[in-house]
Amino acid sequence: REGREEKREEREPHHRRLKAGVRPNGMASEREQDGVLTDYEVYVLLCQQAAQRAEEERKKPLLGARRTCGTGSWRAQQDVRLISEQVLEYLADTGATNLNRVRIEAFLAAVKPFKLTQVETIVLLNMLPRSLVEIHLVVEECEERLTEDEREMLLDLCEELRKLAG
Repeated sequence: REGREEKREEREPHHRRLKAGVRPNGMASEREQDGVLTDYEVYVLLCQQAAQRAEEERKKPLLGARRTCGTGSWRAQQDVRLISEQVLEYLADTGATNLNRVRIEAFLAAVKPFKLTQVETIVLLNMLPRSLVEIHLVVEECEERLTEDEREMLLDLCEELRKLAG
């Protein structure tokens, strides 16, 4: 039975294997299969994977052998490396690299009273809106769910986090 479980986990995409409390940056997740990640979590995950790939590459004996060894083709590994580097560059431009777990958890605690959905919260965190129009685009039925003061407070929270993120 254990062998079947391990094989199933190997076939499942990474986001399906996330368990409660086991996220790339150590942040607690509330649901068993919580597959929604913040930009910061994606950044941390890609950095970890890049470090792991570099370590595996150092363990291989020769440069020529490095191109043919392993389970995947050398070209596919290079493609993954290139895409990961491009995503990391993009995330660096968004400011996701300047966030940390403490700041994100503080933001999540601050927006909890607004009773936003998980997706709305993640989009707010990734986007950090600069105007009320952007808040209205992110929060479904914003006029009915939030008062004008609450919308302003939400915008202020996003601005505060943006300043901390640089």
